[in-house]
Amino acid sequence: MLTTSFRFPLAHFLVGALLSTVGHSSDMSGALSGLQLRCCILDEPPIAFIDDRTYANGGVSGIIAQYLREMQGYLNWSCSSVQHYTGGKQTSFNHFVRMMEDCSENGAVRNDPGCTCDIGISGWFQNHHRFRRVDFLPPFVTDGYEVVFHISNSEVSGRRMFFITTFDRLAWVSIFGLMLLFSAIKFFDRKFCPIDSFEALEETNPRIQRFVHVLMKYPTLYRFRRALQSTFSRMILLPDSDVVENQTANRQWVLNTVISVSGLFLILSYEASMTASLVQETVSAGFQSIQDFQTCRISPAEVCLPGGGALEMFWNTSIAIEVCHKQRQPFFASSYDELFHAVDNRTCKYGLLLESTANAAINSKYCGKLLAAEKPIYSGGLAMVLPKNSNLTDVMSYATLKITNEVATPGIEQYFASIPKCSINPETTLNFRKLRLFFGIALCTGAFLLLLRIINNVWNQAIERRVEDKEQSKLRDIKTMSSSNCSIDISMSSDYNV
Repeated sequence: MLTTSFRFPLAHFLVGALLSTVGHSSDMSGALSGLQLRCCILDEPPIAFIDDRTYANGGVSGIIAQYLREMQGYLNWSCSSVQHYTGGKQTSFNHFVRMMEDCSENGAVRNDPGCTCDIGISGWFQNHHRFRRVDFLPPFVTDGYEVVFHISNSEVSGRRMFFITTFDRLAWVSIFGLMLLFSAIKFFDRKFCPIDSFEALEETNPRIQRFVHVLMKYPTLYRFRRALQSTFSRMILLPDSDVVENQTANRQWVLNTVISVSGLFLILSYEASMTASLVQETVSAGFQSIQDFQTCRISPAEVCLPGGGALEMFWNTSIAIEVCHKQRQPFFASSYDELFHAVDNRTCKYGLLLESTANAAINSKYCGKLLAAEKPIYSGGLAMVLPKNSNLTDVMSYATLKITNEVATPGIEQYFASIPKCSINPETTLNFRKLRLFFGIALCTGAFLLLLRIINNVWNQAIERRVEDKEQSKLRDIKTMSSSNCSIDISMSSDYNV
């Protein structure tokens, strides 16, 4: 499907080429000669909204305001009235298009009590559902669809297991594989950690003690364990006294140098990445791309979007393409305020709305509460609408192209550059909140090692007592046997004397 972002520049070119011939033959300045139109505005901040403090054009404000004034001044027309249009149970954009279609008659709005709008003052995305019903002027600004979420649904660096997430999974696997490779090189060097013989413990010893003795002292296992210990110590730049025959061998020096250089590079990389993660916090969201919505990796039930407009059409035609979308539906809000309120209260995890509207709310009312994804999932042009086949379409299209090409009307970037920004001062100190997970793991590890030491001491004392009991039992048996032998000797001596 051809996206609006490609279609509108083509429309600019074709309409501009068509009207340039008319522009050369006659100047359209003042062509509407004081025409007055009934203007209807649909609330879409910051694109278009009513501001009671603005007196021009009945309070029309937003990005559209200067564009509208330029076009009115160039063609010499004005708004006889400006009314805030509301219709339908959800946002009014599609409802306005249907109303305009029903009220159109020979390219104009018929005289009917229910037909009170000659032109739509706001920004409509063009699509095939709307194109056959109304006339679109060329777009006056480019906007997009943005994903917003509550800050509690994001991951902030410094609050996670930063000492593990500093490297990704593949990096940790590579480091472990490198350590195994260096350990294998040491292990297969016959001069590394030679061992003469292995003596198994006697059967009288406890089975666990004999098993541990095999693990710790069996030549193959012992040498591989020492190779791992030596490699790890050198990778973290600790001194290690390897038991090696002919310590001055070149191959040992080369291997240990390679291990130390590799460890130094990894430590410096780890330190730099972890410092950036701790000192300068960054925020990342679970949402990555539009495929998360299309594949239902993010459930439709977790999404809010305005109903009754182009966003609902975009969802139904470009996102809801899998079977899972038939089973679960997003929440269609009746207004932008309702959508922001739902995301702020975590009624839905993600909100989908206009990029300009999202940024305006994040920089004002919801500063520090809501965040936006890095890039919009769709971009296109916003345009005003007229009745189908209106005799004003050509002249207003020409004026729009002339204004947008020659007059510095503010775009979204310029608009946001002129308003206050939501500034959250980043934390630049290492406080306990950032390090509490590290301290928790360190304390638990220390407590676990202390517990093992206590258990080991208790176990050794129990074994020693058991050995002492056996020895004392043997001594008692020997004494008993000795006393018995003495009694027998005395008895035999008495019998002999008799």
